[in-house]
Order: sequence, then structure tokens, then C-alpha cells
Amino acid sequence: MGFEEDFKEMREKIDKMLRSFFKGKPSNLKSPFVYGFSVRVGKDGIPKIREFGTMKPTVERRDPIEREPVYDVIEGDEQIFITVDLPGATPEKIRLRASERVITIEAQGYRRYWKVLDMPERVDASSLSWTFNNGVLDISMNKRTRSLTSTSSGKF
Repeated sequence: MGFEEDFKEMREKIDKMLRSFFKGKPSNLKSPFVYGFSVRVGKDGIPKIREFGTMKPTVERRDPIEREPVYDVIEGDEQIFITVDLPGATPEKIRLRASERVITIEAQGYRRYWKVLDMPERVDASSLSWTFNNGVLDISMNKRTRSLTSTSSGKF
């Protein structure tokens, strides 16, 4: 799908949501809800659109109180940095599973969070390091050229 088609599809989703909301029939809206998108231009010059939020219909939820966290992925020259908002989570209840192409983030607190992220480039999963402060999880991993898998977790 091209850039123009992506924006057209997003605009249609937003229009449908607003029409439903203003008619007083928010059919699939659960309170609270978050929906948004970000646009980044990659090193190749191609814009990449990423949707996020709790009402994205393509994300399967394992539990109705589970939320998709808001996050940002920043690609450096030698590392990939991920910042994830996890309000109410505790460090001992954070679980991260990483491979060279994907990282899975799970966290618990007064709500549960779950997200699977595709990495923009292959990473060294064994280099995974993270800190958690005031509800913000900061993750870093080195870029790599060969396969490894790693797990880091607190207690659930």
C-alpha cells in the first residue's frame, strides 16, 4: 500500500469513529481509549506509518484489561532504542523477550500491557538492556548480523 493510500485509510477510520461518536453510538469504543499514528521517514527516505492505541481492531487482546502501550522506536547508527509508557507497572512485573527481529513486551501493575514490536533492523538480543523509572521503560539493543534469542523478566 502506498503512502497516499495509507493516509486515505487512516482518514476513513477517523471519520467513521467520529461519525459514530457524535451520533451517540460509539459501537466499539471502550473507556478509556487511545488511537493515534506516527509517521517517520526511514534512512531509505520512505515514510513509515505506525498506528497505536487500545482500539486498533487488528491487535488481538488476550485479556479485556490488557492495553497496547504507547511507544517510540529510535534507530541509531549502532543501536536501537525503544521507549515505552507503562503507567502503573512495576519493574519486577516486566517481561521482555527478544530475537533478532522482534521484541515482546509484557508488564503488569494496575493494568496489563502487551506489545510485539518488529525491529527496523536485526538486533543482538543478548545485548538487551533496560531501565524503568516513573512508568517509562527504556530499552536498548545493539544492531547485529547473526541470530540470537534472549529473555529478560521480573516475576509475574
